[in-house]
Amino acid sequence: MRIGALTQEYNAQYTSTVNNTIEKDNAFSSILFDKNEQSVIEAGISSQEVEITDQDYGFNNEKPTFYWHDGQFGYQAEVYKNEGTDSEYTVKLRYDDGRTEERIVDADTVDASSCNITDLSVKLYHLQNEGKIENAAPQLVLAHVYMRYRTPDATATTKIDFKGWYQQQLQLELNNNGSPKNISELMKLLNWL
Repeated sequence: MRIGALTQEYNAQYTSTVNNTIEKDNAFSSILFDKNEQSVIEAGISSQEVEITDQDYGFNNEKPTFYWHDGQFGYQAEVYKNEGTDSEYTVKLRYDDGRTEERIVDADTVDASSCNITDLSVKLYHLQNEGKIENAAPQLVLAHVYMRYRTPDATATTKIDFKGWYQQQLQLELNNNGSPKNISELMKLLNWL
């Protein structure tokens, strides 16, 4: 009889500890999401707002469709929409060490459950351009945070399950009566990933 009571007491304590840990993790995730989204909005980070000139980067005579600098992985990306296609882009990368790389990315075929951060960026900016999501930048900030803490040895070419992580973030928001805006944005995003 005593063993049964001890087991019940242990299970109650364990459940309480696990629930408390989950609540703290969920609260941290919500705060981090809100803070990062607000920081991105305040900083005005958007592919359309970045002014670059051909003299600055010299890749092309035309202005890129999207542009970003990824400080975590040390490269600048210029992304050009390919003529005659709905979702195909030429991605030109210039690394801080002087290397350059060029490749074609079809945003519609990028599988967010196994892709690298550059391909995810192209897909999210494409979805933003199509009006399917409101703003790609906060989602990309969160993807970088996820990579930094969950896969610290990841490189710019490491394939990661971003879709699963966004699903986890949505579940955390739903479990914790999260912000309706965050829930709505994550649901829109997951609808297109």
